[in-house]
Amino acid sequence: MVAIFNPGTLSPAELSRWVYDALGFAGGQVISIPSPQPKPYRAVVLMPEEARTATLRIYAWNITHGGGSERAPDEFRIQLTGRMPVVTEGETTIVLGWSPLFNVFAAWDPQVHAGRHSASPSLQVRQETLVRAHEDGLAAALRESGDVVVAFRAELLTAYCLNADRIHLDPSDEVLAEMRDVVTHEPQSQVLISNRPLVERRLTLAYRAWDFRQRVTGAYEGQCAICGLGLGLIEAAHIVPVAWPESTDATSNGLALCRNHHYAYDSRLISVSSDCTLEISRQRLDALSRIGNYDVRWIEEVDGKPLSLPTHRADWPDPVYLELGRRLRRWVP
Repeated sequence: MVAIFNPGTLSPAELSRWVYDALGFAGGQVISIPSPQPKPYRAVVLMPEEARTATLRIYAWNITHGGGSERAPDEFRIQLTGRMPVVTEGETTIVLGWSPLFNVFAAWDPQVHAGRHSASPSLQVRQETLVRAHEDGLAAALRESGDVVVAFRAELLTAYCLNADRIHLDPSDEVLAEMRDVVTHEPQSQVLISNRPLVERRLTLAYRAWDFRQRVTGAYEGQCAICGLGLGLIEAAHIVPVAWPESTDATSNGLALCRNHHYAYDSRLISVSSDCTLEISRQRLDALSRIGNYDVRWIEEVDGKPLSLPTHRADWPDPVYLELGRRLRRWVP
């Protein structure tokens, strides 16, 4: 269980900025759409790797306990004030709450709750769901009203938005069990559900990408293992490419790299030997020099240098993975 304290709530401007920031955590492109009203927040999200685009209408509030002693101690909620959710054709409507207490979002079915007209409409989520999302990254529960409330860490906001309609389509116990399976750390091939493979695969991959990145960048203290850059610009690179059937999400199969060195690594300009020494591909650099006047000094200067390694030896790159990664990338010095 997480410790219960009162960190306060976000102002409307802070909440808006936080939602847009969280949308960018998945690595796609987020384009804000100007709106004459404070709500909804409108944005276009582009995920190049999945060739997916979505136009979002996000209605967001703070999640608080509210209601004083009249409400159950484990009941939290958002209060739908200011502007009621409206489902608009051609856009994905999101009804969202942010909990500063548990550091997670919660989301409700917009089809069920659009156009609420009661004097003080609110949507509830139980503390247990928020705690599980805080601890595991993702949690879901079936509410008494028959709809699903989903809670998740900020890094999974884009994954939720791209799959919200499917997630809320079938609020059965089977679907909720499948969503919980996403965080069981089973091999990906064993988690796919035959009846709903698309959404389950997307949620699984999104969760695993978040979990892998958290562990790898944490092991390297948020700094690039090659150049030391931090500033929140670090990515988790798989040593054995994730497309390989025997690839793993173990921390020892990851390197924390800035975007430049990540791309150089995947492009075979840079490699890491089994003793964690950096090497450059002279053949690749010579080939590039023949087709353009490239400044390759930032690549050449790392040749022969040791990789910066995590504090804990268990998190160091596995030599077996390093050699396999070189073979699969067809590394040429």
